[in-house]
Amino acid sequence: MHRFQESMWVQVRPIPVPMTGPAGTRESEMCMQNAETFAVSKVGAKHLPANIPCQDFSLEYNDGEIQLIVVCDGHGSSSYVRSDVGARLAAGIAKDELMQFMQSEDARKFLGNRTGAVTARTDVGDSCWSEKSEEKSETAKLREEQAMLYQQQIGNIQPQENLIRDVCRRICEKWVAAIQQDAQENPLTDAEKELLGKNDLVKAYGSTLMAYVQTRWGWLAIHVGDGRLLCLNDSAEPYENWTPPVPWDSTCFLNYTTSLCDKNPADSFRYAFDGTGHFPFAVFACSDGIEDSVGDYDVAPECLNRFYMRLLQMYLDIGKEQAVARMDEGFSDMSLHGSKDDMSLAGIINKKGNEQ
Repeated sequence: MHRFQESMWVQVRPIPVPMTGPAGTRESEMCMQNAETFAVSKVGAKHLPANIPCQDFSLEYNDGEIQLIVVCDGHGSSSYVRSDVGARLAAGIAKDELMQFMQSEDARKFLGNRTGAVTARTDVGDSCWSEKSEEKSETAKLREEQAMLYQQQIGNIQPQENLIRDVCRRICEKWVAAIQQDAQENPLTDAEKELLGKNDLVKAYGSTLMAYVQTRWGWLAIHVGDGRLLCLNDSAEPYENWTPPVPWDSTCFLNYTTSLCDKNPADSFRYAFDGTGHFPFAVFACSDGIEDSVGDYDVAPECLNRFYMRLLQMYLDIGKEQAVARMDEGFSDMSLHGSKDDMSLAGIINKKGNEQ
């Protein structure tokens, strides 16, 4: 497991964390005005010798009224011949759809003063049973448990579930339309067709997607596939308080991940929202290239928690410009000595006025 040199990061120490009040209060307004965003993506060490483009794509947006981050990780297997394009298109579409949604009356009406966190939908029919035995496989049991959990989680928020699921569905539909347009304007080469084989066009562009967006009245996070999105709320022992706001999907296991190129991708999205006007101090989202370099989050979450904490402290100490420059350089070295994969990290930091 690769670790940066300690000189690149600052020593862990407590950070004062702002607590925001109900939607529309002065605290919420200050949170929006002082929020900062960043996004960094670097090509993986294993891709450089083969001249493979970075298949990750990340972006940030901040106009003082709304902040957003997106991280998309295009799949790396040979049949995903245009996953870099798929990731870029997905990020842009997610940005547009989420911003439009969060600024709508429906979003504030149905999500305002409410909270929720919902895992991905799963099918629990015959696929839950082992082909060689009447006993359920461990994976099937997890999927069945997740299906029951999903029903429990949406029990009191069915209107919100329908609304957010529709947003995810629109993102997926517009992504398919965008990749079809790309394939029409830039037809697949013979080499790409050979690698794609008999698979549908969507597989050529396959990608994961993570996004977090906030406005004055609340925030929404959506996620399909792997990667890690964590929030820091308040802090006595800082690195222990990074938590995932969005429930995990048991389908994402080892080298398998759900994807925008799945058959029914909108059902594979999981999400969380908070319309009470309380915002996390920081939100970081990374692709699996970073997680795999730091340590498996399921096995040792404290590794990624501490890594995020050091990045946050560095950012607060030296500011966005220098922090992003160090990440840009450091992630290349991290990939070389770690996962060898593409590296992406995007974040939102809700700074207090006295932290400017």
